[in-house]
Amino acid sequence: MNSSESNLLFNPQPPSRICAPCDCTVLQVNVRKGEYINLAVNNPHMVLASDTPPQLRIQVDEDMACAINAKIQAEATIRDRNKTKLNIRFLRTKPIVIPKASFTGKVVERFDTRVLNVIYEVVAADGPIFIGQLVDVYFTPLPDIGDNGTDFPHNTFVP
Repeated sequence: MNSSESNLLFNPQPPSRICAPCDCTVLQVNVRKGEYINLAVNNPHMVLASDTPPQLRIQVDEDMACAINAKIQAEATIRDRNKTKLNIRFLRTKPIVIPKASFTGKVVERFDTRVLNVIYEVVAADGPIFIGQLVDVYFTPLPDIGDNGTDFPHNTFVP
C-alpha cells in the first residue's frame, strides 16, 4: 500500500457539496442532514432562484397565443391590497403550448385549457415583490387588420 492509498483510507473525503449553476438564493430546503434522498419523489429537495432581475411567467390561453409578440404592451399588478403596479418588458416566449395546471387537490388533474408561457422582466415596481406572488397581467392589443378587414378586438385582455 502506497502513501496515497493510505491517505484515502484514513482521511475520508469531505461531504459532498451541491453547487448551483448560477448566482442564486436558496428559497427552500426539503432535505435534512443524514436523510436519504429518494430520487423518485416528485417534490424538489431544494428550491433555488435568481431574483435579479425578477421575471414573470405568464400563461396565455392558446386562443390568444397568436396575438402575443414583443410589440404588444402589457401592464401587471400584484394581487395585494395596494394593487402594486409593475413596469414589465417582454423577454421571450417558450415555443410550446402546454396543458394548464389547475391545482384542485384531486389525484388526477383534468386539463381542458392549453397555455403558452410568456416571460416578462420586471423593470420597476411600486412596492416590494416576492418570488411566487400571483400577478394579474393585462395586454393592450395593437390595432391589426385581420382577414375580414376589422381591427383586433380591444376588449380581449388576458389576466
